Amino acid sequence: MTTVPYNPAAFSPAIGTGSFSPAPYNANPSPQGGSGIFGSVPGAVQMPQPFQSLGSVYPNLPQTNTAMSGDILSNLTGQVSPATQTAIYDAGAKFGINEPINLSPLSLGETDTSLENMGLKEFSGALPIVSQTQTVSPQVQAQVAQYNAEMAAAPNPNEAGIAGLAMGALGLIAAL
Repeated sequence: MTTVPYNPAAFSPAIGTGSFSPAPYNANPSPQGGSGIFGSVPGAVQMPQPFQSLGSVYPNLPQTNTAMSGDILSNLTGQVSPATQTAIYDAGAKFGINEPINLSPLSLGETDTSLENMGLKEFSGALPIVSQTQTVSPQVQAQVAQYNAEMAAAPNPNEAGIAGLAMGALGLIAAL
């Protein structure tokens, strides 16, 4: 058995020597083809698409995400949200106000800091909901990848059948 001498500097990012690239890993391998006396090789399980599934029952999902993101971003930057600005302009138009309207946070009884804090609260509340309803969790991704890897490693049924017949023939020859 040969061993490779340990060199701590060989792959050190601080020293900048050496390079390391892990072996490529296909998270969704295609199973081998084939069918035989034992059936067919199972197909790969596709990754779930929760955003598309949710979008099929809630058709305005992309627009809602964009609006929610815009409102949260406005608050994070200490500005009045576009939805609030539109509501103020619409209310002004109903009463015949044609002059520019002051939309600073202070004119609405808010401060930049209070809007930023509201944005942080909204962001921290929205992020878990979006990640749980519109994305696939890393655990599920790992389970699908593991299942697909196991199915890709499944024996070819045709070859397994031939091997079984060959073993039976060898057993018959040995019995003679």
